[in-house]
Amino acid sequence: MKICGPDDFEFVASIVKHETVLPLLIDDGSKECDVDEAIRTILTSRNWLVLAPNEYFIVVLQQRNSIAWEIHFQLLPAGRGNAVAAGKEAVRWMFEKTPCLKLMGSPSAENQRAIRYGAKLGMVEHGVMTKAWLKDGRLTDLLITGQCKEDWELREEK
Repeated sequence: MKICGPDDFEFVASIVKHETVLPLLIDDGSKECDVDEAIRTILTSRNWLVLAPNEYFIVVLQQRNSIAWEIHFQLLPAGRGNAVAAGKEAVRWMFEKTPCLKLMGSPSAENQRAIRYGAKLGMVEHGVMTKAWLKDGRLTDLLITGQCKEDWELREEK
């Protein structure tokens, strides 16, 4: 598992700014943001972590407190064949190599691909934030998903 830093800017930007990825990451209020500056901030902040299981896939994590991290997956189309294995590798790495006890996600309720993907990695739905995402002029819901290290360990034992 590669941990990306400032020297990996071009690689991370090539995924984040890809035409199939960026539209899923930004809401209407973020369209004018400086994406390059946001990537640089993430790559240099101690509260963010970018993992790269392979050349098609990055996992962006934001630390919420001492034990919980919000997780975001960005995947190029060429990497879809091994996305589940790469995602599981990133989850394993977080639970085994860091003090993380909880991973959380917030996919759009309309992004069924992301919801199914998260479920394959062990993410379960905890609730809904209604009207929390402004996309294409419409307010949409975000699902609150997550998984605990304890539950992940039980699944791994099977």
